[in-house]
Amino acid sequence: MEKEKVEDLELLLEVGRLLSSKLELEELLYTVMELATKLVGAETSSLLLLDEEKRELYFDVALGRAGRQVKPVRLKLGEGIAGWVAQKGMPLLVPDISRDPRWSPQADAKTGFQTRSILAVPMILKGKVIGVLEAINRLEGEFQKEDLRSLESFASQAAVCIENARLFSFLREEKEKLALLFQEMQEGVLVTGPEWRVEFVNPAAQQLLGISAQGQDLKTLLASFHLAPPLEGWGKMSGRQLGFECVREKPKGFVLAGRAGRLPPRPPREVSQGWILVFRDVTEERRQERLKQDFLSLISHKLKTPLVSILGYTPLLLEGESQLNAFQRKAVGAVHRQGIKLSRLVEKLLDFVLMESPSGLTLNPSLFRCQELVEGALKSLRGDWQDLQVAIEVLPEVQSLQVFGDRTLLGEMVEQLLENAVKFNPKEKKRVWIGGRQVPGGLELFVRDDGSGVPSEEHSKIFEKFYQSEEYFTGQVEGWGLGLTLAQKIAEEHGGRVTLQSQMGQGSTFSVFLPYEQSAP
Repeated sequence: MEKEKVEDLELLLEVGRLLSSKLELEELLYTVMELATKLVGAETSSLLLLDEEKRELYFDVALGRAGRQVKPVRLKLGEGIAGWVAQKGMPLLVPDISRDPRWSPQADAKTGFQTRSILAVPMILKGKVIGVLEAINRLEGEFQKEDLRSLESFASQAAVCIENARLFSFLREEKEKLALLFQEMQEGVLVTGPEWRVEFVNPAAQQLLGISAQGQDLKTLLASFHLAPPLEGWGKMSGRQLGFECVREKPKGFVLAGRAGRLPPRPPREVSQGWILVFRDVTEERRQERLKQDFLSLISHKLKTPLVSILGYTPLLLEGESQLNAFQRKAVGAVHRQGIKLSRLVEKLLDFVLMESPSGLTLNPSLFRCQELVEGALKSLRGDWQDLQVAIEVLPEVQSLQVFGDRTLLGEMVEQLLENAVKFNPKEKKRVWIGGRQVPGGLELFVRDDGSGVPSEEHSKIFEKFYQSEEYFTGQVEGWGLGLTLAQKIAEEHGGRVTLQSQMGQGSTFSVFLPYEQSAP
C-alpha cells in the first residue's frame, strides 16, 4: 500500500511538471485528459469547460474517434453529472450511472460509447469553477475514494495550467494584433529601453528616420535634428505623456511631430522601462501653415488701411445730409454699414493671426461677474441684429457667477458664441438662451439656440479654421469661419474648452468649461 502511495505521489509530481510545460491550450487539454485517464486507471476521460456567458458546459476537445461527435453537446448547469458537479462545486463518484437520476446520456447517444461509472471533479480556480474533469469506466475493479482525491489534486493543477495557457493565448493574439497594426500604420512607432536603445521600430519609422533595424541608439538617430523638448528633460516631465517635435534644417527642411509615452516600470524596478514614440511627417503642414499665416497677416493689414479711410469719411458725409439727396444718403449709409461689417471681419482675422503667432495671447486676468461678459457681448452685437427678430434670454443663475480671466478675451469668446447662435439659425424668429452653473472642477457657461442643429459628423469639424457647414458655405452667411475657432482658442488659453451638444432639428448648445483656477464661486 505504501508503495502505491509513493507511486501515486511520483505520478502527480510528473503530471505537474508535464502540465507546466504546455502553453498551447488545445495541446494542454488533450494532455490533461490523457494524464487523468492514466492517473486513475480509467478507460477514457472527458473535460468540459464552462461558458460563463451562457452558463453552459461544453466539450472543447475529446479523446478518440468519438471526439468530433461530442463537441456539439452542451450541458446547462445542473444538467447531467458534469452539470451537477459544476453547479455545486463538489466532486462526485458514481459507481453505476444507471442508478443515478442525474445522468444525462447525450454524449453516449452521440458516440455509441457506453458509460458505466464516472469520477467527476470540478476544476476550481480562485474560488470559481472553470470546468469539470471526468474519468470514465475503471479498467480494473471500481473507482475508489483514493481515486477521487487523486483526480481532485490533479484537477487543481490542471485548472492553473489551463488558465495560464488561456492567458498565454490571449497575450499572443493581442501581440499579433498590435504587430499587424504597427505594420500597417502610416505613423512611425518606435519603442526604446531605459537607456534610449531602440527595441522596436515599425516600417513607417524605419523610412522616416532611416533606421535599418532595432538596436540603434535614439540619441544618435536624432543627432541631426533639433528636438523640443530635448531628450535629457523627458524624464523630468510630469505625467506619462508629452508632445514633441523634431526639426532638421539641412540638407532639406524636415519636421516630425508626435507624442511620447513613458512605459511603466516592472517590479522590482521603480524606474521606467523606456518610451514609446508615435510620430509623423508634418513638414508640408508646417509649410502650409507658415504660408497661410503670412498671407493672413498681409491681407488683414492691407485691408485695415483703406477701411480707416472709409469709416473716417462716411460719417462726415452723413453729417452733411442736407447737401445729399435721398439716393446719395442711402448709398453713403450702405457704404458705412458695410464698412463696419468688413472692419469686424478684419478685426476677427487679426485676432486669429495674433492667436496663431508664436508669441500667442497675453492674458490680463481679473475677477469680475459673468453678467458683465454677457451684457458687453449683447451690446456689441445689438447693431448687427437690429434688422433681425432675435429673442435673447439670460438665465438668472448667470448673475451669481464670477470668473477670473481676461475680460476682453472672454467677452470676445461669448460674443463669438452668440453670433454663431444667431447667424446660423434659419428661422425668422430666433431664440437664444444664455446660462451658467458651477460644475465639478470649475465653471460652465452655455449658449443654446433653437436653430436647425449640427449634423453629428460635423461636431468636431466646426471648430476647425475656416470651416463652415456645407449648408451655409454659399457666401450668404458672412464671416471667415473663424468664430468657433477663436472661442475654442480663448477657452484653451484659460485652461478650459468649448464643447457642443446638438441634434438635427433640435438646436445646439455650446458649453464653455473654465477650471476652478480661472473661476470663483
